[in-house]
Amino acid sequence: MEIQEALRSVDAHRVLAERDLAVGAWSRARRRVGEALGRVHASVGRPEPEYWVWVRLLAALARVDRVRRTHGQFSLWPELDSEAAADAGAFRVARATSRAALGVLSRDRRMLGTLAFLADLAPTDLPILVEGESGTGKEVVARAVHEASGRAGGEFVPVNCGAIPTELHESELFGHSRGAYTGATQEKPGLFEAAHGGTLFLDEIAEMDPRAQVKLLRVLESGEMRRLGEVRQRRVSVRVIAATNACVDDAVACGRFRRDLLFRLGAVRVCLPPLRERPADVLLLAHHFLRRAALPHPPLTPGAQMALLAHAWPGNVRELKFAIERGIALWARSGRPALGEEFLRLSEHGTCGGVFAGPSATDGVSMGTNGAPWVWPTEVPAGFSLDGFLHEIERRLIARAIAQTGGNRTIAARALGGLSRTTLIGKMKRLGLFEGGG
Repeated sequence: MEIQEALRSVDAHRVLAERDLAVGAWSRARRRVGEALGRVHASVGRPEPEYWVWVRLLAALARVDRVRRTHGQFSLWPELDSEAAADAGAFRVARATSRAALGVLSRDRRMLGTLAFLADLAPTDLPILVEGESGTGKEVVARAVHEASGRAGGEFVPVNCGAIPTELHESELFGHSRGAYTGATQEKPGLFEAAHGGTLFLDEIAEMDPRAQVKLLRVLESGEMRRLGEVRQRRVSVRVIAATNACVDDAVACGRFRRDLLFRLGAVRVCLPPLRERPADVLLLAHHFLRRAALPHPPLTPGAQMALLAHAWPGNVRELKFAIERGIALWARSGRPALGEEFLRLSEHGTCGGVFAGPSATDGVSMGTNGAPWVWPTEVPAGFSLDGFLHEIERRLIARAIAQTGGNRTIAARALGGLSRTTLIGKMKRLGLFEGGG
């Protein structure tokens, strides 16, 4: 296809996509943009850096701002080939900027989309409900939204609703007057008053007492609250960001959480993906914690990098942070030049005491014919073949790296001790792991 013909086709698709966007037909608009990308790709012939020049041209034609996009706009863009993106010069420079929207570190597409969405909504006063497993960074994101809002000059007040006794939820959040209950010897302002002009972060919102839920709904709707034991209404200006690691919909179904409060509190509702679904962020965050924890910080050995990528991270980013800090503490007394996997002491799906446990049967990577975990042998068994054993080690490590990086051979090669992409593909062909494609 000639370039001029490709331009005419892309322009026609832009007009149709804009009409679809105007009437809210997101799926149809997304399909049209995907077709236009396909035509541009076909005109270039291969995913080289020139292709990404045309992608940027298409972005300009579509008049969609890919940096500060709305919720509908970021879902419009199809998933681009990550491997081609890593190989493209200009796009690689953009991807190398690891500090994403709101100043939160990430290279994961899903996380970047969520952060860009929240960055657009940060200047508003809309309440936000952040869902995700424990340790995924819900408070970090909430604090980043506060700093990006017009309330950055006010207080950011975090409170864990699960850590407050149920009978004290109302008093802690809204305050009480003297004599409001036994033991209330003096009046006390609540956390809403402490956060006046700023942001109140309510962690584990699903654990809130039902009586406090009623008053919270009132504050969200009218901006008015009343201390326990008082009749006077007080006006407060507070932006509420709530978080939960439980399924709040289940709490509503069980009657433990008010449906009308969920509708009001969940005006903006986002879910942070767990770290095991963000393999591109593991080494990025590990190096960030290394830089923060020690100066000068030790480099990670290839084995340590592989162990980090292979671990399931049930504790998410919090577990990674503690693993790096523990590793540095052990490394500092060893006198070694680099931080190896033996210092990390990961307990699941990684290294532990120098024994390498292979992937579980649920990881999508073969465990072998007997399904047993793969470990280093303590004795040389009868009929042992060193070549066969090394062949199997290499095959499993490469398969693990490919799986953990979502099939991105460029990042996998880097994790495997800095191999070139060409060398990695050659090894994959030799080991029967190459399935063709880019």
